[in-house]
Amino acid sequence: VPEIVAPGLQTLGFMLPYTPLHRLLLEAWGSDGPLVMTSGNLSGEPQVIGNDEARDKLAAFTDGFLMHDRDIARRLDDGVEAFGPQGPIVLRRARGRVPGTLPIPDGLPGRQVTAFGGQLKSAICLTKNGQAMLSHHLGDLDDALTVEEFLKADRDMAALFEQHPEAVAVDLHPDFRATQHGRARAAALGVPVIEVQHHHAHMAAALGEHGWSGRTAVGLVLDGLGLGPDGTVWGGEVLVGDYADARRAAFLKPAPLVGGDRAQSEPWRNAVVRLDQAGLGDLADRLFVSQPVDLLRRAAKTGVIAPPSASVGRLFAAVAACLGLAVERQSYEGEAAMRLEALASQAPKSGAYPYATDGEEIDPQPMFKALARDLAGDRDATVIAARFHGFVAEAFSDAALAQAEAAGTDTIALSGGCFQNMTLLNLVVAQLSELRVCGPGMVPPNDGGLAFGQALVALARMETR
Repeated sequence: VPEIVAPGLQTLGFMLPYTPLHRLLLEAWGSDGPLVMTSGNLSGEPQVIGNDEARDKLAAFTDGFLMHDRDIARRLDDGVEAFGPQGPIVLRRARGRVPGTLPIPDGLPGRQVTAFGGQLKSAICLTKNGQAMLSHHLGDLDDALTVEEFLKADRDMAALFEQHPEAVAVDLHPDFRATQHGRARAAALGVPVIEVQHHHAHMAAALGEHGWSGRTAVGLVLDGLGLGPDGTVWGGEVLVGDYADARRAAFLKPAPLVGGDRAQSEPWRNAVVRLDQAGLGDLADRLFVSQPVDLLRRAAKTGVIAPPSASVGRLFAAVAACLGLAVERQSYEGEAAMRLEALASQAPKSGAYPYATDGEEIDPQPMFKALARDLAGDRDATVIAARFHGFVAEAFSDAALAQAEAAGTDTIALSGGCFQNMTLLNLVVAQLSELRVCGPGMVPPNDGGLAFGQALVALARMETR
């Protein structure tokens, strides 16, 4: 397969032919190798499903069209699944998995709730009669066409499930379109809105998929971002609690997220603030000489559009940038972290970088200082990437184990987009092997599973009122 198909990565996705047309194409192609396929859509938009829409949107880069006279009623992506240490993991819940239901864990009421998920990888979840219907992947709600599909899915699923919600669950973030729509729906229906913190929803989703019904569990949630109740950006969390409530027990030492959304797409920004925090400003100057480093530092100092962030996703981006991966801008979400994982997967067993703790905070400064020494010594990039993965696994597993012992529980839930990284997931599961690990499975660990967790939290809180 040409390198351009997945540049810098070690993993390819394969699908078997699931329509007669696929079979005909493969028969015509013969045995010359696989066919490379992609969805028919402009980047960031939903797939086109109509002949006229295809001509209008895809003609500029498409040599030919095979048209059909049978209309497509609903856009539905191909599902994406991976193999993890505990079995298959759904990364994108779509064709082949929906519509379908998940059982509500014992002890939660069989009441009717609608949960609207988050801004990215949006999905909707409806509950009724002890079952939860988690929708197909709808996409990122930054795009107007995706919002249209989101609203259509809300109507379709309510009609299909014959559901009439008694409450609506939404994310804490007031600017998420899903939150805004959920609030509007609740007002129109005259039902209460239940706000659910982003990472608590992730934890609840992982527990709920495994049918957990205990009294206390630990959640290890690592992702890009989620608004915390303190108004800061969370993303590297150890939580302790249950479906109804959870407290933050340990977390990554925060660093400024300079530029807000721009820091998510430009890894060098994350690298500069983390290196400066570790007293390695000179290294940042050398690595990012072509970037406006001084301007970024002034913004970080003033705090203007620079909220404190405990995001492990941004930490991955920072280390990737130090190794020259997607430094200026990511061409797709998660590119820097995925390329870093690809490097780590090629390394021999390399151990882990050190870390420090300060109360509840996990401090990465020792890791960055050791990484700087490896860079100065021309250590192979695969080894550096592997040692970083080891650091993340050890630091957060140690914190989760300590909290589990203190809380008297043997259950740890793993969730968040960082656990799409199979190298990291395998390391963490191995570290926690003595406990019951509720790891990713049929509910996506990314924000595609968020609505399921929100629904469970809402049910638990309805039961306790």
